[in-house]
Amino acid sequence: MAKKSDQGLTRMKATHKFAEDKYETLRDSARNLAATTLPRIMSNGKGQAISLRESVRLAGIDLHTRLKAKSWDDSPFRQVTWDWSDLVSDYVRLHPKRFELAVWYRDLFLCGLSIGRPTWSDNKLRLDFIEASPEETPLTGLITDITIAAAEAYADVIGVVQLRIMNPINDKVRAHYLAKGRGFTYDRRGNYCFKDLA
Repeated sequence: MAKKSDQGLTRMKATHKFAEDKYETLRDSARNLAATTLPRIMSNGKGQAISLRESVRLAGIDLHTRLKAKSWDDSPFRQVTWDWSDLVSDYVRLHPKRFELAVWYRDLFLCGLSIGRPTWSDNKLRLDFIEASPEETPLTGLITDITIAAAEAYADVIGVVQLRIMNPINDKVRAHYLAKGRGFTYDRRGNYCFKDLA
């Protein structure tokens, strides 16, 4: 006969698996919705017109994506030293409601990654990590816009009222988040940019 602690652990794993499956379906729906609502054409950081809807794929961060992100480690242009494999593993283990996004261009270039989670009150969505490829890609300069579109779609699906971009890595990045009329405001005390959605 199984011990009570073993039965409790089995129930907890089953509950986590149920939540993981449920929210993966919601994440996938939100990514698909965001992909269809992206502008047809946007100018990238070099001023080139890029066809987004035909070229961009929004996906989760699977093993293939984590291995591809590993190549960013060797880039002299990388501004952070985040280990995406470890980050994703931690979020999968701890946050079944997480936001998770890989931005691909024509399935050739991994252009951006982001991950976050709802706040403990469940009414705000925080983007804890956003990173564009350190090497130039056709989507250079567009990763924040694409990430915000996907995050807003997921926020709508799970019913949160505010989007937060946590801990901008420097003043230039913070200014980038606040620019372009995206509607973000900076909270100095909490060190995040936020946008009310409702």
